[in-house]
Amino acid sequence: MTWEDYAVMSMVENGLGISVLPELILKRIPYKIVIKHLDVPAFRNIGLAFRSRKSLSLAAERFIGYCGDFAAELEK
Repeated sequence: MTWEDYAVMSMVENGLGISVLPELILKRIPYKIVIKHLDVPAFRNIGLAFRSRKSLSLAAERFIGYCGDFAAELEK
């Protein structure tokens, strides 16, 4: 969560508008705001960026593998 997210939720709490925010940000928030789910789900693409695959640590390689496996399961 960024400071901008807090600012947006504070403005919404004070009646200064509405916002569309990721669901994860809206978990356990201290703001008194109403959370409504969209009728049509919205999704965003998330990418992985790295300089060179050769220089990745073992943990990073495994994380990339996990992400690939997870994405493949979502496609089913």
